[in-house]
Amino acid sequence: APDEFGANPHDSVALVDLIGADVVLLSHIIHDLADEDASALVATAARLLQPGGTVVVLEYPGDESGFFGPTFDLMMQLETAGRARTASEIRDLLANRGFGGFERTTTTGPTMLLTAVRP
Repeated sequence: APDEFGANPHDSVALVDLIGADVVLLSHIIHDLADEDASALVATAARLLQPGGTVVVLEYPGDESGFFGPTFDLMMQLETAGRARTASEIRDLLANRGFGGFERTTTTGPTMLLTAVRP
């Protein structure tokens, strides 16, 4: 029912199958992952969502203008297996796993909020 809300947080390493979720939140995780692992995480999100479910991505895109984007990208490449992907790379990552209906919401600061729908 619309007035019911349930949250079931899981880390990216120990995901439990929650098939049929309405929403999956990927918050500031994609930039930590190598390309193959990022793709696998998005595939898991698609598998967990019911048809018509929404994935919400919060990320620092590497193509933001000014100082932050390139600096964050360098930091990720030095500290993790990942990198700061551009907004279009994140969108492509989702599209390659079947997501569509993309909507990007403007936020303050460098955070990108992108939603997409599982068909």
